[in-house]
Amino acid sequence: AARQGGLDIRRATSAWAEHVGFPGANDGPVDEVAVHLRCGDTLTQAHGQYGLLSYGAIASFVPYDRPATVGLISEPYTLYCAEGEAAAKAKMVGDIQSTHSARWCSCPCAAAVEMLVDALKVLRPLATVTIH
Repeated sequence: AARQGGLDIRRATSAWAEHVGFPGANDGPVDEVAVHLRCGDTLTQAHGQYGLLSYGAIASFVPYDRPATVGLISEPYTLYCAEGEAAAKAKMVGDIQSTHSARWCSCPCAAAVEMLVDALKVLRPLATVTIH
């Protein structure tokens, strides 16, 4: 029943987006499952009630018996990690910080995203996972 409800919501949202001309509504297929990792809120422990779901819990939203697309949405950590690591090596104290995160460097987010990709490859081998 929950899956059917999810499909109904997707159909209604798609119809609304097409009706109002929402950007990207007709740009092509969208991921069947979207996972938004809010690393800044989760990893800084600024909110004690926040946390990451287990890999199994996230995988349960992805079909097991057929190919599916999964989009992982996160902050653009690559730039921040590269700059942060360079500053650390130069022993500089910098203000390099993600606009989405209270952390100086979001490298732990990069690690969490990569571990989730690896876990989904094992738990849902038919899925195609893309990081956005």
